[in-house]
Amino acid sequence: MKAKVQDMGSLCRQVTERLRPSAEDKKLQFECMVLPALALVFGDAGSIERIITNLLVNAIKYTPKGGRVQVSVGNIAEDIYIKVKDSGCGIPAQELPNLFDRFYRVDKTGSRQYGGTGLGLSIAHELTDLHHGRLEVESQPGRGSAFTLFLPRADRYLVQTFLRLVNKDDVDDILGKAAAQTLAQMLSGSDWEVSTGPAADREHLTRVLEKIRQNVNNKVK
Repeated sequence: MKAKVQDMGSLCRQVTERLRPSAEDKKLQFECMVLPALALVFGDAGSIERIITNLLVNAIKYTPKGGRVQVSVGNIAEDIYIKVKDSGCGIPAQELPNLFDRFYRVDKTGSRQYGGTGLGLSIAHELTDLHHGRLEVESQPGRGSAFTLFLPRADRYLVQTFLRLVNKDDVDDILGKAAAQTLAQMLSGSDWEVSTGPAADREHLTRVLEKIRQNVNNKVK
């Protein structure tokens, strides 16, 4: 995993354009709306693109010709979200709890008309967990579905990781280790040692946290 500060809006646009031909083949209305100027998260670009791709491929697959697939990027509280909404066949309420299980398919006919392995949503869910995010789904049969990916804002996640390091809490997950390395680079040359930070007073700690937040925007090239 090569985790760093990423712009979710940019990643979403790239995936949307890559899948646009598939949507056009079905004559779908295919829209991508990015609301914030920067939608910054901390994570691995390939993994985040995989999540978005799996959600969009699913939406395109289950939306009939002439239907609509909308993708929107925004922020709410301390999270960045991507919502994929379609006008497809929808999912019965009783199926929703199992939707992210491996090999689970919402197809009781055995027709296999949509193809696939039943792994796409499961993989998306696992990668979301890896990024300390969450996936939510809303759906009604005959009215379509909406899948929403929530990931913590980059500044929030890095600040939380820094405070965990200061408090000597374990940071042993893959993303946390990458965040610790990024923090070490951000604070290089300062009087704060990320791995063994001094018992700073509140004012000093506030300055360090502000430096982290300021550096987040500079990490997007």
